[in-house]
Amino acid sequence: MPPRRKKKESDKKAPKPNDSRPRFYWDYVPGVGERAERSVARAQGAVNQARADFYGVGDTLPSGSNMHSMQALLAELIDDLHLEEEEFAAEILARAWAKAVGPFISGRAELTSVSHGIACVRTAHPTVRFELNRLKPQIIRALNAALGDNTVTSVRISHG
Repeated sequence: MPPRRKKKESDKKAPKPNDSRPRFYWDYVPGVGERAERSVARAQGAVNQARADFYGVGDTLPSGSNMHSMQALLAELIDDLHLEEEEFAAEILARAWAKAVGPFISGRAELTSVSHGIACVRTAHPTVRFELNRLKPQIIRALNAALGDNTVTSVRISHG
């Protein structure tokens, strides 16, 4: 491999002529003071203007434009949860379940919730699950009698 030759001063590229626009200008920022800001090129200014026209906002948004109070955020969150449906307390569900299926099955299976017309039942025994699947129509009638008409439309049974 041939040895590398050293670069001469004449080999270096000359810098490009300086633009008439300054690269930086001094700007006063409230709370910070004066600081150097980079100049925006004409093309970038056109891009910023196009964005502002399209989105309907200026170049910069006020610092508090995206701030919301905790009360407003919680109200919005609660509205999104759709909590209009009445929730049943655990003791009401336990009493209605014991009345619907009797003491033997209620000791081996638990009514965990009733939501959107679906009664969710959890059991640890596969035999009890089989029996509950067989008795679904009677369970639905008994739960509706205990909790109110058309409260329960179906029963979902989970094992585990």
